[in-house]
Amino acid sequence: MNYNKIRLIFYKAIIIFSIPSTVMANNFVEQANLPTDVNNTCAVTLADWFPSDHVVTNGWVEPADSTAPIFANSKNNTKCDFFKWGSQMFLWLTSGVTDRHVFNYTPNFYNVSVENTDGKRQFLRSNGTLMLTVRDAKIDGDIELGQAGGNDVLLSQDDSLVYYGIHANDIFAAYTIGQKKGAFAKQTLNDQFPVTDTELATVVQYAYQNNIPVIEPKALAMELKTSWVDAATISPRSDYVITEAIVPIFDRSNPKGPWPVIGQTRKKLALVGMHVVGSVNGHPELIWATFEHVNNVPDNTYTYINSNEENSTVAYDSSTNEWVFLPKNLNKPTTIAATAKIDTTTSPQSIVGQPTPAPGATPTTVIDAVNVIRYNPWGNSPAAQDKNSLASNTALISLNKSILSQLNVGDIRGNYIQTGSVWTSNGNVPTSDLDSKLTASLTLSNSTMETFHQHNFMPVDGEEFNPKNCFSCHNISNGSKKNLPENEISHIFYDMEAVIE
Repeated sequence: MNYNKIRLIFYKAIIIFSIPSTVMANNFVEQANLPTDVNNTCAVTLADWFPSDHVVTNGWVEPADSTAPIFANSKNNTKCDFFKWGSQMFLWLTSGVTDRHVFNYTPNFYNVSVENTDGKRQFLRSNGTLMLTVRDAKIDGDIELGQAGGNDVLLSQDDSLVYYGIHANDIFAAYTIGQKKGAFAKQTLNDQFPVTDTELATVVQYAYQNNIPVIEPKALAMELKTSWVDAATISPRSDYVITEAIVPIFDRSNPKGPWPVIGQTRKKLALVGMHVVGSVNGHPELIWATFEHVNNVPDNTYTYINSNEENSTVAYDSSTNEWVFLPKNLNKPTTIAATAKIDTTTSPQSIVGQPTPAPGATPTTVIDAVNVIRYNPWGNSPAAQDKNSLASNTALISLNKSILSQLNVGDIRGNYIQTGSVWTSNGNVPTSDLDSKLTASLTLSNSTMETFHQHNFMPVDGEEFNPKNCFSCHNISNGSKKNLPENEISHIFYDMEAVIE
């Protein structure tokens, strides 16, 4: 099978080639409210990420080489190496035009179906149209699309439900299908996602033998989660990655709920958040990076290192943007509590008000938008003043500033920033979010996906779930010494059927 030929055909199929734009100064850094005096500890020459070696408006970006030796070299690699991996991957994933982007267009990526009645999922070929649902419960043994730690529903300030999708790439699919069919010897892959060239070659060979197209093998295994709002509720639409999706219709006539599902419809949606998760050389625990639209929410107060190598503090400020999830000029919220959740006991499912009333009682809470902020800017506590937190904050701000300042005017990707990444320094698989080897964004969350469980925002309904970061749930449970992926590093791995639909 001619890899380069397949790659070229795919690129042409989604119409990615374009002519370089006239270079003009943009205002992406200003719109993202990034401090311009940040110490430039993490920067890139953005043209190096484009195949033509020059920056192209909405043009194709090459994926990061996840097999690069630097990731496994714990003595010499830096946080910047991993942050750059996430940002390059995001620019690659959102390359494309109209509804067709890498992350939602097969053969690079597959949509992951909602669980069926047997709790199984399937890899779905995609032409750019997503099959999405609202948030649902995400608990051990019953993983659904939605928010970790509960089944809360999020509405934007303009009354759009937030919809969620899960996606997996070609290597993830080939590896999963091969594992479930017993095609790989344990000594070959050690029951973990591929992280070396040798392990990758084993998966690629299996893929080719079983007619599973592999387009970008050096991206290694990747899974994504995306969050969306109704594109009709945001402005300007040209500032957002847009896709078409099939979503449920709810009867919303009762402001207190329940809102039962009464059908489905096609709708244009705007991307507000993305988790980018993938294996890299020497890191089977996966790198967990997250991205948000700059208009989602304002940041809580945070500290970074400026160009004079002094600590500098940015205070909470809601006056700068028209926010999707917070009224402009609002004082900082003291809590972030959901007003609704999915009732999974009904068929079809429905949205009910919070708190859930006793059987037969009438819900008293109006289902409405909540006021959201990014409680832990850059994935670290707003009060953090330690060396590691300040270095991570500074590197992330520096990298975002570097990338945004080099994108061309009109590039939709200039409206998104990386808000944090977390991994382990030596590539060990953690047993919890307290592992001493965890590095970078130690309180990582996404304001659109972990909205009500951002660290230190304890739920008001008595729940105890209050994770610090992604590894609160994605870890080796109870100190077990089993290997991946048998310990739910990837929650969708167990549920996937060994077929592609």
